[in-house]
Amino acid sequence: MVLPTLVGTLLAERGRVQSAMRATTSAGGWDRLSGGGRDIEIDRSSRRGSRVLGVDIDREAPATAAGEVQIAAPQETVWQVISNLPDWPAWNTDVTSMTVDGGVEPGTEFRWKSGSASLASQLQVVDPPREIGWTGTTMGIHAVHVFRLESRDGQTTVHSEESFRGLIPTLLRGYSRKVLQRGIDGILNALKAEAERRAAAGSS
Repeated sequence: MVLPTLVGTLLAERGRVQSAMRATTSAGGWDRLSGGGRDIEIDRSSRRGSRVLGVDIDREAPATAAGEVQIAAPQETVWQVISNLPDWPAWNTDVTSMTVDGGVEPGTEFRWKSGSASLASQLQVVDPPREIGWTGTTMGIHAVHVFRLESRDGQTTVHSEESFRGLIPTLLRGYSRKVLQRGIDGILNALKAEAERRAAAGSS
C-alpha cells in the first residue's frame, strides 16, 4: 500500500529525482541501476486449494521495510479488514480509489490510487486468515508487499514487509527507505484502529 505514497512524494520533489536521473544516465549507468526485471520469490512447494503460499519480498532490493503491531481483535476480524480490497479507502486514508478485477485469490488484479499516483497490482498469495501478499508496478518501481497474521491469546499479531526495486529507489535509497518505513507504520496503525473498532462494535 505504500508505493503510491512514495511516488506521490517523489513527484512533489521532481527536481531532485530528475537531477539524479540525469547524473546517472550521463554516466551510462541506467541499465545497471534499473533492476526492473528481477523475479519475485514465491514458494510453490506447498499449496492449499488454489492458493499459492509463501510469497516473499525482494530482500536484495534497494529499499525494504518491515513492521509489526499487536491488535486487540480476533484474527478473522483483522483478516476481513485487510483482505476486503474494495473497502481499503474506507479505513486507509492513503488510498483514494480501488478497482478489483475478481475475487480475493492469487492472480486477481487490482488498480488503486493514492494522491496523484496510480498503481497496478496483482495478488500473489491468499491464505486465509494467515497471509496475503501482492506485487505492483508504477513509474518503473516494482513492489512486493506481504501481510502475515498470527493469533495470540485472542489478539492478533500482524507483521508487514515491503520492498521496492527500480531506478528511483536505487538512486534515492535512504529517502525511499524512510518513506517506505513511514508507510508501513502508517498502514499498520490504520489496520489496528479499524480492526479494533470492528471488534469493539461486535462485542457491544
